[in-house]
Amino acid sequence: EDDSHPALLPGAVEYEAALASSSPARPPVEPSPDDLYILYTGGTTGMPKGVLWRQADIFVGALGGRGPGGAEPQAYAEIAERVKAGGAKSLPTPPLMHGAAHWASFNGFHSGSTVMFQDVTDRFDPHDVLGMVEREKINVMLIVGDAFARPLIDQLRVQSYDLSSLFALVSGGAALNATLKKELLELLPKVMIIDAIGSSETGSQAQNVSTEATGATTGTFNLGHGACVLSEDLSRILEPGHEGLGWFGQTGRV
Repeated sequence: EDDSHPALLPGAVEYEAALASSSPARPPVEPSPDDLYILYTGGTTGMPKGVLWRQADIFVGALGGRGPGGAEPQAYAEIAERVKAGGAKSLPTPPLMHGAAHWASFNGFHSGSTVMFQDVTDRFDPHDVLGMVEREKINVMLIVGDAFARPLIDQLRVQSYDLSSLFALVSGGAALNATLKKELLELLPKVMIIDAIGSSETGSQAQNVSTEATGATTGTFNLGHGACVLSEDLSRILEPGHEGLGWFGQTGRV
């Protein structure tokens, strides 16, 4: 409930009412790797749409299911053992309907991390977000491109925060230009900026890392497991160094 009081579509049931009337017992089905996961994408990487995945594939493709070094998933027992040690405190700041925040949250769950959410959730409030990083000692924060970076920079210029716990600022879902990365590194010199690229249909594909030592860059990405460039007519994979233009694609778990 967000106080907008929309009229329900024919046959629709309010979420809270459906939850209240549901049974606490497990659904009478056995989970399967072929069960479908659906992501409704807002359109930052194409037209708005619903993207269907096999849950076994999305777990590997975007939700933290790969083992060390980008290998295929470990056995459940090995994954459980790995996450027992716990992980970083992460703060995904976009709405959870957005693939960037949704996927970042599940990556946290699947790595034994603590996933936290800011107090103001109906808009992006940079003071609320930065105050939470300071108060809760957040280690990793997720934003979405320039639209989130600019307000953060403006807020950091008018008020100081103890952000010594923060070691990574991750951006996904929209472009983050090098000029804003440079400003962020000037304000937060100990932070690593990870610019991630992918799409609702491909999962995570590549990363660009900027630090105070390396300087701020954009447009050049280190490819992840299975990422490739397809020829313009989609007939073949272009080898590294090929001068032709093509489509950024993904092999394997898609």
